[in-house]
Amino acid sequence: NFVMAEVHQNLTKENALSESKAPPKTLREKRLQDDKSSRHHELETYDEFIDLFGDKDPSEVDLSGWALQEIDFSEEPKDRWDRYQIKGAVFLGCKFPADVSPSDVRNRGASVFENPDNLPFKPYRGFMYQQEELIPNDVPIYEFYLKNHDVSTLLNEAMHDYSIQDALGDYLEGKTVIGVMGGHDMRRTDPHYRDVVYLARHLAREGFIVATGGGPGAMEAANLGAYMRDRSDQEIEEALKIIVENSEKFPEKEYLNKESALKVLRKFGYPTYMPSLGVPTWHYGHEPPNVFATWQAKFFSNAIREAGLISISNGGIIYCPGSAGTNQEIFQDACRNHYGVIECPMIFANSTFWRETGVIEVLKKSSKGKKYHDLIISSDVTEEIVSYLVKYRDEKKLPKPTDEELKADGVKSVRRNPKVPPLIQRTCMAHQESGEFGRIGQTLPRDDDRDAKKDRRDEQGSTKIEIKKDRIERDGVGQNNQRSTGEWVIAIGLAVAVGFVLGRRM
Repeated sequence: NFVMAEVHQNLTKENALSESKAPPKTLREKRLQDDKSSRHHELETYDEFIDLFGDKDPSEVDLSGWALQEIDFSEEPKDRWDRYQIKGAVFLGCKFPADVSPSDVRNRGASVFENPDNLPFKPYRGFMYQQEELIPNDVPIYEFYLKNHDVSTLLNEAMHDYSIQDALGDYLEGKTVIGVMGGHDMRRTDPHYRDVVYLARHLAREGFIVATGGGPGAMEAANLGAYMRDRSDQEIEEALKIIVENSEKFPEKEYLNKESALKVLRKFGYPTYMPSLGVPTWHYGHEPPNVFATWQAKFFSNAIREAGLISISNGGIIYCPGSAGTNQEIFQDACRNHYGVIECPMIFANSTFWRETGVIEVLKKSSKGKKYHDLIISSDVTEEIVSYLVKYRDEKKLPKPTDEELKADGVKSVRRNPKVPPLIQRTCMAHQESGEFGRIGQTLPRDDDRDAKKDRRDEQGSTKIEIKKDRIERDGVGQNNQRSTGEWVIAIGLAVAVGFVLGRRM
């Protein structure tokens, strides 16, 4: 049976590039070129669909084996849509052209999985969360998570978590990730908070993706630093001054002081493409995710989230002062190093704190004779930590993404994000060549190449339509419970797979 995991595992990669073709400039261009020579892959945006198939006779487009995730096909002319060969395709949370129902698509041999209208989240999604979507929806999703435990809800949550895993994997292609772990109760007034901010900014400037648990405290500090990558020391100090406003009113749960953090966003703008990644969970939904991660890979399952955050940190993990949760992450990381799954640096910032806990001594003793023994270090000097990680990346020949590739990820997402306000869409989709990418007030330039492709398709007999680049109405299709046996097999298979992973890692 076709299961979505096979979309990644069974790629029939051929030589997408020939000597006559120029090499791709970005990872996205390479992926599109690979797609053109491989029939077993996935797409998440209508733009990619046009890039691949816009110039082709629709009767020659065979979508068998393709997984199309949360794509809005409402702009696609029906006469062209009806000519696509869609038997064997899988449509996950997609919206179809006018006068085309999910049943029509199923009757042509495709599988359709719809995002139910009665849920506050989308089980089938193509991307991780960005702040504009997560901030207003986080609490309603958490409240739903607490109250609903029926089989249907658990299946939908499993599908959601798989979609997030898939989107996270797509984003991390060609990137080196540094995990930053630490206590959720580190206060914004703590000198260590400031240190973490500057450390994370330095890491981001060196081309690393800074990944955290996405929550408050040390996690917030790291995401804030990566978010402020291109800002001056003076601007960082200004942000730190803003974020501690009214902290005295929250002596125990400072993370409830959301307004100060949002004030920083209003001052410096929403994150658009900065290498700041959060991996939070609704299992700890009482602690809201911080607002400084460009991407939030938020899961329902904490087990998948915990193991995933460790596993994606291929460039090493930095441990800031923390307690039980941070200790769990330390020894989970040590486990993968000890058994040779991967050998990555384990760096302990604030050496005095960690030596007093005895953690470093235990690790050093248990790692004798293992390769990772020499990768366990402690340092209080930002430059020393970053220099060590850069050297490790270079020795291992790990990737370093360019700004253009990071910006392409941001542009790709906002073109289809249903919750992004028009101003933010125009802001993020401005020309990537502009040094002011992502600044408030920019207008969206005309995409001549995309318009030209649409015109060529119109010449082939498609209905003339206008592309509205700043549209945001991309709600999923309505709920339809008529599913084929094969679709239920796929759904249950995926849920069992996720449940198996969860059970194995509890």
